[in-house]
Amino acid sequence: MDLMFTFELDRPAARLLTASREAAQAAEDEWYRRGVALFLVGPAWEAVKLPARLVHGVAAGRHRGWVRAMLYCFGVTGPVARVGGNYVVLVPPGTAAGWDAAVECVTTTEHEAHYIGLPSPRTCEGSRAHWIIPPDGNVLSPASAVRALVTAGADTDGGDDEGTQP
Repeated sequence: MDLMFTFELDRPAARLLTASREAAQAAEDEWYRRGVALFLVGPAWEAVKLPARLVHGVAAGRHRGWVRAMLYCFGVTGPVARVGGNYVVLVPPGTAAGWDAAVECVTTTEHEAHYIGLPSPRTCEGSRAHWIIPPDGNVLSPASAVRALVTAGADTDGGDDEGTQP
């Protein structure tokens, strides 16, 4: 694949995930070299980390297709990455307060910066970090949809597979 073509595919995602053109170029470079890039969380988005156990319980399994279909059924239509034992959902800024103890919402405040490693938007399968729903333009998942998923997950038992990749 032509390197320029590869970067053209990554550019919209890099712009969503970063605050400046320079940071977007650095992300593209890291994706090319390592497959994962570090991003400062905010101000354009926050990240909700859902334990794999919760997601798999609601989806009734770990199969990638089931997980993706379940996410869409709940209205989680923005970017979702599988990173380690979590599913990371990108949500609009300002939604960090009031999350259930079962999940973590990562945001940057004036006193503390947070970074998160996210895969290239072309990485949509495999045993390493990958996207279940890759970034597409400026679409983020509504926090209300993620909250509904968390509520449904409270009533399930997804087994003990938090670190296992589908």
